[in-house]
Amino acid sequence: MSEAKLWDDIQKGMMARWHAQRHEDKHSKGIPDVSFGIRKRTDGWMELKFLPHLPTFSDKPWDFRIDHFTPEQRNWAEMRTKHGPGRVFLLCRFGPDLTAVWNWSRIRGLLGQATLDTVIRAANAQWWHTPIDFEELENVLANNRVIQPRYRL
Repeated sequence: MSEAKLWDDIQKGMMARWHAQRHEDKHSKGIPDVSFGIRKRTDGWMELKFLPHLPTFSDKPWDFRIDHFTPEQRNWAEMRTKHGPGRVFLLCRFGPDLTAVWNWSRIRGLLGQATLDTVIRAANAQWWHTPIDFEELENVLANNRVIQPRYRL
């Protein structure tokens, strides 16, 4: 499993639903991994992350510290959400356990302030031990919906 595999899964699952482009810009730090347009209704940005396993739950604040989730990426998401329509998402796969997606506005105030449990509960959608439901993902990305989890922590 890897971020590349995550992208491959999303690209295949969303193929008929969107136009998406990966961004690998070494000169513009912080730009998310993917820009997308969905069925002429909306467009946005998505940062992809992969962790090999779900971190241990504790009562300590969790900051989603990943070596390659940089301050520049966080700042870009913050500025785009502040000045744009707010279509900036973070999608993370935690090994085989969980894939979750957050609108940046739902997660930004929680990082470093809330527990892992709270951060995960704030996701727009969660898929526990199952593949991503691409109809649900489209609904989150296009309409900023919150999908109630079928499995609770």
